[in-house]
Parts: sequence; structure tokens; C-alpha cells
Amino acid sequence: MNMTIPVAIASLAIGLASRAPVGLAVSDDDAGMRPNPVLEDRMSLIKHELKATARAVRNPNTPPEIAILHVSMLQRLVVDAKDMVPGRLDSLEGEQREAEIAEYRRTQCKVLVQLAKLEMHMLDGDREAAWEVIAGPLSELRDAGHDRFQIPEDDDDD
Repeated sequence: MNMTIPVAIASLAIGLASRAPVGLAVSDDDAGMRPNPVLEDRMSLIKHELKATARAVRNPNTPPEIAILHVSMLQRLVVDAKDMVPGRLDSLEGEQREAEIAEYRRTQCKVLVQLAKLEMHMLDGDREAAWEVIAGPLSELRDAGHDRFQIPEDDDDD
């Protein structure tokens, strides 16, 4: 299957998304939490690209260049998301807010380090090591980041 068209479409979508305005989500009363829709959009694109990367890494018939292209897209999206503020931090003020924003950025930097390792493994032709980065550190960073920075879902469906 020719991957040129889907890759071109994904590249265009990410290119356009990365030029969208960055805005902070602020609640009406400055005390509550409200999702940051721009950041949520980036995270949705990251989720999609990570799944595409995983498929490309796991499939020995997929040329390594395709996986590397997906990793590059992931890197661009993470760099973009790193400059945003999660809505969960809306209710924080002062030094506590600044410390949490710094921790969010640190987390995104750790993701970028793991993505660089993933790319290096693919450049070296080591799909197994690349998969271990996805299944290990990247999954762990995703889960820890969601626990710390995502607004919790309402559990009361009664």
C-alpha cells in the first residue's frame, strides 16, 4: 500500500494544527478547572500519532522511514504542547502554579528524550528496542502525566 497520501495528509494536519493560536484556559471565576481545548487537541493528535508509530514499529513490512516520520510528527506536537498550560492548573496560584507548570514542561521534555531514543533505535534498525521505548517509558510517562495534569472525569453518573 502506498503510504504517501496518508503521510502527506497527516503532515498537513499537524502543520496546520501547530500554527493554531495558543491560549490559556481560564475559568470564569478564576478558581475552577476548565479544559484547555487547544492542548486537548494537541494531545488527541499525539495519541493518534503514537498509535501510528507503534503500528509502524511493530510491522516489519513497514519501512523504517515511515516510523521515523511518525516520530518526527510526535516530536513537533510535543514541543507545541509543552508551551501550553493544562486546565487542571487553573485553580493554582503563585509559586505552586509556577512549580506545576515547570513540572509539566519537565514531563514533556522527558517525552522528547524518549522520542529521540525511539528515533535512534529506528535509525539503527532495532525495532525491538524501539518497541520497548513505546511500551515502557513512553507509556509510563503518558499514564503519570494524565494522572497529574488531566482534569479528572466526573464519576457520578447517577
